[in-house]
Amino acid sequence: MLKATGNVGIGTWAPTCKLDVDGDIRASGGLVVGSSRDLKFDIEELQSEDALKALLALNPVNYRYKADLQEKRVGFIAEKVPELVAMNDHQGLSTMDIVAALTKVVQEQRKNIDKLRL
Repeated sequence: MLKATGNVGIGTWAPTCKLDVDGDIRASGGLVVGSSRDLKFDIEELQSEDALKALLALNPVNYRYKADLQEKRVGFIAEKVPELVAMNDHQGLSTMDIVAALTKVVQEQRKNIDKLRL
């Protein structure tokens, strides 16, 4: 379904973004998210304390999507994640946001481990 907004829906009559798919997506190649400095502004270093606070506030859950009761999954509830990793509408998640916070925490823990080895 192509809407007047330019949004395309597959499996949905009410797409809310450029491509809105209701169901699983399979690709033979990887998912590539544009991440070049040229695409970004207002770039700031993520603070370790902010990343740790967000990770500790995440509550992983087991669940099934209502549209596919056979497939059990693990993840998060978008409405319940901390602001650092929340999307503006609190209806979806960017896994890259969670990966970035996790990376920062692991880097900080690695520094602390290296200090303890001395």
